[in-house]
Amino acid sequence: MGLAPAVGLGILSTALSGPQPLLGSGAMALVYMTPYALTLAVSLAGYPPARGGLLLALGLLSLAASFSAFSLVTIILLPAIFVILLAGATSLSGHNVRAAVPFFLAGLLGAALIGVSFYALFGLEADEPRCWYGVTESGCTSDIISHREAGMALGALAIGTFPFLVVASRSRS
Repeated sequence: MGLAPAVGLGILSTALSGPQPLLGSGAMALVYMTPYALTLAVSLAGYPPARGGLLLALGLLSLAASFSAFSLVTIILLPAIFVILLAGATSLSGHNVRAAVPFFLAGLLGAALIGVSFYALFGLEADEPRCWYGVTESGCTSDIISHREAGMALGALAIGTFPFLVVASRSRS
């Protein structure tokens, strides 16, 4: 449910950003897709407390993702939050909720690291206005994701996905 809007944001960023480096648009798409791709991976965990704890952490990450760009464009990610949180709560119903706490904490660690990747995209460097002039269109924008910002975002993203993937893979039935 959140994967398609996240992919759409990446495509929209590429189409509308003018002189945006392709690496920046790709990093943005990947950063926004990650919470929802991880949700798919975590949903395969066979141990309900692990699945529930990780899904609840991913729901919080999805909430942060939906407001990270400080624009109304990311509001399209909001429905996925409710679905992820509902899936996490459903996984925990009828099970020992205390058993989910270590998995939730591991998920929060991963979510915090992935949150750094959102910050790297938008808050790491001062905005640098760029203008372009073409035959059919021209314009200016300051919403440029530099190669440095993209690299730092992808690095934080890679480290942040680790707790989710390790715990989910060890919790498969």
